[in-house]
Amino acid sequence: MLSTDNPFRRQAERSLEPLVLTQRGEFVYLNPAALELLGAACAEQLIGTPMLDRVHHADQARLQSRVSRLTAEGESAPSFDRWLDLTGNLLPVETRIIPWTHEGAHAELFYVRNLRDRCAQGCEIFKLNEELERRVTSRTRALADTEVKLKYSLKLNESILEASASAILVYQHTGQCILANTAAERMTGGSRKQLLAQNFTQLESWFRSGLLDAATRVLSAHTSETLERQYTTSFNVTLWAEIHLSSFDIDGQRHLLLMMQDNTDKRLAEEKLARREQAFRTLTHNLPDTVLRMDRQGELLYANPAMQRLLPQPVSDQQVRNLEQTMNGGSFALLKEQARRIAKTAKATEMDMVFAAPDGHRRHFAMRIVPEPDADGLPGSVLAVGRDLTELKRAEEELRLAASVFHASAEGVMITDASGRIISTNPAFTEITGYGAAEALGRKPSMLKSEHQKADFYREMWDALLTEGQWQGELWNRRKGGQAFLEWLTINRIDDSLGNPVRYVAVFHDITELRRKDEHIEHLAFHDALTGLPNRELLLERLGHALAQSHRENKRLSVTFIDLDRFKGINDALGHDMGDNLLQQVGDRIRRCLRTTDTVARVGGDEFLVLMENLTSARDCATKAQQLLDEIARPIALPGYRLEITASMGMAFFPEDSNQPLELMKRADMAMYAAKEAGGNTYRFFRQEMLERTTRRLTLEMDLRRAISNNELELHYQPKIDLASNTVTGVEALLRWRHPTRGMQAPGEFIPLAEENALICDIGAWVIGEACRQTAIWRAQGLDLKVAINISARQLETGDLYQQLCALAHQRGIPPSSLELELTESALMKNPEGVTGLLNQFRQAGVRIAVDDFGTGYSSLAYLRRLPIDILKIDRSFVLDAIADEDDAQIIKTILALGQSLKLAVVAEGVESESQAALLKASGCDQAQGYLYAKPLPGDDIEAWLTQHTHSVTS
Repeated sequence: MLSTDNPFRRQAERSLEPLVLTQRGEFVYLNPAALELLGAACAEQLIGTPMLDRVHHADQARLQSRVSRLTAEGESAPSFDRWLDLTGNLLPVETRIIPWTHEGAHAELFYVRNLRDRCAQGCEIFKLNEELERRVTSRTRALADTEVKLKYSLKLNESILEASASAILVYQHTGQCILANTAAERMTGGSRKQLLAQNFTQLESWFRSGLLDAATRVLSAHTSETLERQYTTSFNVTLWAEIHLSSFDIDGQRHLLLMMQDNTDKRLAEEKLARREQAFRTLTHNLPDTVLRMDRQGELLYANPAMQRLLPQPVSDQQVRNLEQTMNGGSFALLKEQARRIAKTAKATEMDMVFAAPDGHRRHFAMRIVPEPDADGLPGSVLAVGRDLTELKRAEEELRLAASVFHASAEGVMITDASGRIISTNPAFTEITGYGAAEALGRKPSMLKSEHQKADFYREMWDALLTEGQWQGELWNRRKGGQAFLEWLTINRIDDSLGNPVRYVAVFHDITELRRKDEHIEHLAFHDALTGLPNRELLLERLGHALAQSHRENKRLSVTFIDLDRFKGINDALGHDMGDNLLQQVGDRIRRCLRTTDTVARVGGDEFLVLMENLTSARDCATKAQQLLDEIARPIALPGYRLEITASMGMAFFPEDSNQPLELMKRADMAMYAAKEAGGNTYRFFRQEMLERTTRRLTLEMDLRRAISNNELELHYQPKIDLASNTVTGVEALLRWRHPTRGMQAPGEFIPLAEENALICDIGAWVIGEACRQTAIWRAQGLDLKVAINISARQLETGDLYQQLCALAHQRGIPPSSLELELTESALMKNPEGVTGLLNQFRQAGVRIAVDDFGTGYSSLAYLRRLPIDILKIDRSFVLDAIADEDDAQIIKTILALGQSLKLAVVAEGVESESQAALLKASGCDQAQGYLYAKPLPGDDIEAWLTQHTHSVTS
């Protein structure tokens, strides 16, 4: 329904012409003239009823068609219709329909003209209209039949197009593709959608292949062209194609038809055949054998160079069919006859033939004639391959003697008769042994005997010669001058036709120098290049043998691991040359202290291992260890220096500690580290608790590596208090590890381990990130607390600490100045020049720097003055006994005076009593932290503590 205040309704109410508004086939509005026309007393009789109920059934289809075309055609032309009023009376009307919008949806507005007064004319018009409809219906049926035939023709053409094995593409004269069949998709590698989107004037593949020029010519001249070439499509598919281009016109517009046949397989087959033929030609051109190819009638097709060399003059492939005129007629006739026979039987044959060479000599050939099958498997041609046996036949009588004479050889050659008397030698024999041929002839090879081998050696040699006809191996002989030399000797027995020995041929060369080099190489492989001592590999080999022998004989042995104390400092300070000299002298001292049956090996930079066998008790090893410590500790003279160095030693025993080589070495290493921990210059025996401690450390290290990813690390925060005002100035972030099985771990239990294996860098990054996160939370709650973070020396060495901290602070939306960094004296003094630049970067970003545990290390006041630091933290060890120990109290006052002179704030750690706090305050200390105020607390608990502390201060 239209509302009463609708502008359209106000206009329609005043209209004398009937107006009807319909939507989705139902009446939604009729003006008074329309209600009167249809005989309705009120609109409610018609609103919501189907409009077609008021249309004569013969006109309903036509009216529906007009309504459905409104969206596409707009306003419909006036049309004669027959409507029905509510009593069923026929109403001749003329209607005009206009597309309308009602409540945001499509609707139809009917302008209706009552033709009742022109009924007579209307009847005539109606008859004419019926006749017109009859004709239109007849014409429509004819058009429908034509459309069916046209669709069939189009479907037929489409089927032919899709079934075609050739790629078919049609382009407009502008280059735009308008048609592509399935074969085109398959050949080009592109989908039909992609092909139809292409314009050949913009395709690089058409330009490179010359298709663009050809297409331009065809379209311009209205002609056709056929091309064959290798073509790479715009979809990177490469194929050999035969491409036919032609032009045609449609509605006066020039079009290009491209038909493409994929000849890749054919071309590849031709290329493969050509390659095979080329390979055949290459092979036969380089063969020493003669090769002839003949057809099924025996006519020559090919002769290789080896065959042509038998001819008076070379011939080309074009002249090869006349080859029979230059060859021996009888031989060629026989070859031709055999070729014909083999072409029929397809069976290969072998035969000997003689050809007359250009020099007049007769050449003997062993010929093999074989069929060459064609594509059907039948003989298509015949191949004759000949092996020249002329030289072989000529050499048969001379072969035995020629094979045993090597006068030009660099190896010594000695020939004896069956009784072992020397009958021939070559110059190399004289060069190696010093004996001339005249001196050697008639004598036996035993004149070279060196007495290095026993009689059994020679007996086995002769047994091998008699049974196998050959012997080969190393033999020590003696030169004429008396020098022994090692030779590699091969002896062959030569028999006559009856198998009886007639000659022995010995071929040898001097390998003495080679052996010396091999022994030297072997020495290098198993000895330390610097000290000449056995290396780890040789020690392991000897230790394995010693363990096996000690096990068999029920004896004890020991492995002692020796590591020099503070060697790295000497090496770094004096240079590697001095360090190498020192290692050589220490190695020599250890070796001289040991028995000849003991082994000392250098297994690392400054590490030595000693293997001692046949020990009666551990006391023997302890006595020797002390001797070694005393010997190593004696002053060592180096060029320009006189040094003293000590060592730490660890010992493990068989059978008490292990029966495995590597396990013994590992346990001796553990004992050595125990000696290191005891201060060095001492020795320790392996104890089971060392292994357990090492195992615990390894387990702890593995757990620590997983702690970050398993969210086991926590930060607790300890407040720092201003002693003057008792207000909170900040907090120190202290790391805790909540181990899944061991519970809460203090830093002293795992931080040293993390420092050793560089895990501290990952843990340090986590601490910075977590501190930034907690700081951001506090700042959001209105708490402006500076958070102090402990930084390790390893973090300073990474080079990216500043960038890391700034990035993590930015990520949490806090300024870097919200943080403080605490570094120990030792970390700062390790490389004060290198760390100064980094600390300056932090200072420029507003990050304050504190020196932690001040007073426990060694600080250069000159460096301390130049370093950009802001705070000194007094170590808790001084605060603990400051009340009872005047020395500690004096140290605190000295640190406070130093801080004041350098304009540095001073914080005291470990404050646990009011008396300590009072002493610090009276001495001028700025800040304090410790259990007197609060123990380290989780971040959530700190907030509650701050509230309570603030309340207590204000009250």
